[in-house]
Amino acid sequence: MLTTSLSRIWIAALVLSLSMGGAQAQEQEQDAASEAWADYLQSETEEEMFTAIRTLVGEGDDALDFLNDEFDGASGDEQLDITYFTATIISQGGLPIERPVPLPEALAEKLAGLLDTSDDAAVHGNIANIAAAAGPSMSAAAPGLLELLRRTEDPGMRATVSVALGVMGEEVLPLLHDELRNGEDDRVRGDIAWIMAGTDMPDDVLAAIEELLDSDNPETREKAVRTLRDSGLTTDNDAVVTAAIANL
Repeated sequence: MLTTSLSRIWIAALVLSLSMGGAQAQEQEQDAASEAWADYLQSETEEEMFTAIRTLVGEGDDALDFLNDEFDGASGDEQLDITYFTATIISQGGLPIERPVPLPEALAEKLAGLLDTSDDAAVHGNIANIAAAAGPSMSAAAPGLLELLRRTEDPGMRATVSVALGVMGEEVLPLLHDELRNGEDDRVRGDIAWIMAGTDMPDDVLAAIEELLDSDNPETREKAVRTLRDSGLTTDNDAVVTAAIANL
């Protein structure tokens, strides 16, 4: 059925090529991503699977557009595949070398929504990787990533989420500042303090980070020390020195 359907599309496009050359090219690009996706789903050997993956990833922006369309109505396993392929495309395949990589707004919003609707840790990890590469275009995911940071104890996930939140730009700073002011988990506040290193912060946010110098968590104290030093506080600050010594 797949072969017959595609051959009919090709014949129709050939007939119309003189008057619809641009539309034909766009349709062929979309068909290439669609074919690769179908080949992946139908693959029976590892060789077939990896060939389909390489083809799909190589389609770049056209593959992202296709995955955005495919997302609607996707099952849990398909959602995992979509997040994996999106992460792979923007990190290593089919796109110009550019950081951050801008994602289509519709796809970014759908991916952000998965942080609330999916309980699959692999999906969450893929989205964190996507956000770390996509930067401001994934800012809709900031609340979900912050909640993920609160829940996870995995060091790798914490680091990836921290990078993702750190590259989203000024739009997410109020959210992070509020967590430093009002959050109850020193480990999370320490991670966010690390994100704030080198940024301009209101006085009450700096004060909240200074409070972390007295934390019972050595990692949190270390991150607070580094952030405050990067923000212009020197080793003459007694609280910074005391916290640094406590971590020796």
